[in-house]
Amino acid sequence: MLTYDLTLRGRKPIYEYLSNCIRKDILSGKLPSGAKLPSKRVMASHHGISLVTVENAYGQLVMEGYITSKEKSGYFVANIDVVENSKTMEEPQIGKQEDTPIKSIWMDFTSNKTIEAQFPFSSWSKILRRILSERDAVMVEPPLYSGIPLLQEAIATHLEEFHGFKAHPERIIIGAGAEYLYGILSQLLGRHKMIAIEDPGYRKIRQVYESNGVRVISIPIDHYGMNPTDLNRNQVGAIHLSPSHQFPTGICMPAPRRHWWISYAKEEDVYLIEDDYDSEFRFVGKSVTPMVCIDSERVVYLNTFSRTLSPSIRISYMVLPERLYEIYNKKLYFYSSTVSSIDQYTLANFIKEGYFGRHIARMRNYYRKLKKELFEAFEESGLNEYGTLIEADAGLHLLLKLDSNLPDSFVMKELSEKGIKVQALSSYCYHSNPSYDHHFLIQYTQSGYDKLCKAFRIIKKVVNTNKTS
Repeated sequence: MLTYDLTLRGRKPIYEYLSNCIRKDILSGKLPSGAKLPSKRVMASHHGISLVTVENAYGQLVMEGYITSKEKSGYFVANIDVVENSKTMEEPQIGKQEDTPIKSIWMDFTSNKTIEAQFPFSSWSKILRRILSERDAVMVEPPLYSGIPLLQEAIATHLEEFHGFKAHPERIIIGAGAEYLYGILSQLLGRHKMIAIEDPGYRKIRQVYESNGVRVISIPIDHYGMNPTDLNRNQVGAIHLSPSHQFPTGICMPAPRRHWWISYAKEEDVYLIEDDYDSEFRFVGKSVTPMVCIDSERVVYLNTFSRTLSPSIRISYMVLPERLYEIYNKKLYFYSSTVSSIDQYTLANFIKEGYFGRHIARMRNYYRKLKKELFEAFEESGLNEYGTLIEADAGLHLLLKLDSNLPDSFVMKELSEKGIKVQALSSYCYHSNPSYDHHFLIQYTQSGYDKLCKAFRIIKKVVNTNKTS
């Protein structure tokens, strides 16, 4: 009888570990060609696992050609050439890794994941069930490359109600994540043109543009956003901005600077890419009017539902100016939609029926409470004697400035060893800037008062213990 110690599987699913063990025995010759494997029920009973698990393991091996299935007879080892004592399929020795244990992170200030309890499962699943019953025909049809009209119209309505921006629904392009849309923009704008991005900024923006063959220049920001005095006017074809809530500094670009960029875009015949990813979570006053409201023909407006709903909802969108929309239809019409019809219909109804607006209002109150707890924990822990929290009126992160000369890398390493994960602001800089040293991002979407107090006390201890370093 084949017997395998399932306690050695580590983090692998049981079916995967089981199929690996059988595959190894076949390659080593322990299970010769033609040998019959135990029935699924016998194998499951012998190892104390479910029948489905064994079915998955056997199914994987059948698909790979290591075993064959004969109706009413069972499973047999296929006739293949094997290498004696093959080492290529050996299982890793889990016990040998004990000398380098993985640190357990209990407080992750770099995570912006949505807490499970805050996702609107009830309303989302209700809409999904209704769509499956009412729209079964369209579910098997491929969506239009730019997105289904119902979702485009729902987003247009949301933009007008929330931002006062009257977008043409047909110019709203739906994509699976902002990275996909960055890639589309690279092709629309032309890879021969350079794109200016903010420094410091979201590192993935540069990575996506460069992976699409686009040259990228990083422009430092000042207290008002990207500083135009550092811009090379002769080469740049587009400027990527996040004016409502700059990441990672949290700066909100004031109106004079916004209008300056609009004038510049007109004069130099370039486009502004307005990345408005975090605008829904403004805690003081109304949301800032997007730059696209000033000039919709010079601004590409880009936003995502990953922040407002969940990172697992891979739906983002951009609103194209008329000229770029015409190019999109002529050159990129052959692309297939990257978001399934069922997800698009579900989100469209979620917005149109008012669930999205209510969800935003509820989450804004929830995050306002978390932010209040964060400041209370900061005071209670005594860390306020060793640093300052720099907040913005919007967004789900803020900055912690430590009154210390400790290198950022040292602080991150010390805290990581104590189970706290933080990211230094300096790590988001393309050009070194000493003014950003000793600043750390604090994402608070998954925090809690007691955990925050504990984490802040540990940070205080690290700074205090090494203050003479």
